Amino acid sequence: MLASFAANAPIFYHIHRIFCLPNETVFDPLAFMGAVLGRARITSCLAIALTVLAADELLAQTPTPTPTATPSGTPSATPASRLSNISTRALVQVGDEVMIGGFIVRGADEKKVIIRAIGPELSQYGVPDFLADPTLELHDGTGALIASNDSWLHTILGGIITSDQVRDIRNSGHAPTDARESAIIAELPAGNYTAIVRGVNNTIGIALAEIYDLSPNDDSN
Repeated sequence: MLASFAANAPIFYHIHRIFCLPNETVFDPLAFMGAVLGRARITSCLAIALTVLAADELLAQTPTPTPTATPSGTPSATPASRLSNISTRALVQVGDEVMIGGFIVRGADEKKVIIRAIGPELSQYGVPDFLADPTLELHDGTGALIASNDSWLHTILGGIITSDQVRDIRNSGHAPTDARESAIIAELPAGNYTAIVRGVNNTIGIALAEIYDLSPNDDSN
């Protein structure tokens, strides 16, 4: 019954609705109820009507609780991404048309990398006209030659290369699969560097230059 009442309707309307009276225009509830029910029962009927009205008004005036946002957990920090290797493939020709790849080392720590020049290995991937015997040079930001290699099985000492690297290249997990391919392991401070791939005796062909990060846990990148 409570759900059928208008929230702000006058008490006469509620009494009329309770007893289903036929006329809403001129209405004297006390006289009507006295004639129908007798004066002895008017008080109890009015009490019922007033109780219904009070309950209805209370429902209308009770504020709807404002929903509060549920705090979410503090998002965990996303680890910074790191570049583990880069590579480029190109047709190596002669003169100024050799392969030249630049890279930058940043951070306080030296970055240990292995640089590779790959040619014959490309044949197993269906690459035609691969560079049969690639050589590799590493230059610093001034353009000075700081390391070179013609076969990863034969270390060329000089510049930043002060000891044989064959064992370190094997243990790096990135040793080339062909003896004619070249590789250099270098520990490089922050700066700009350039790797150059050429063909022995000015030969031409498609080659792959690659750099792998061998110290992923330091502060440089």
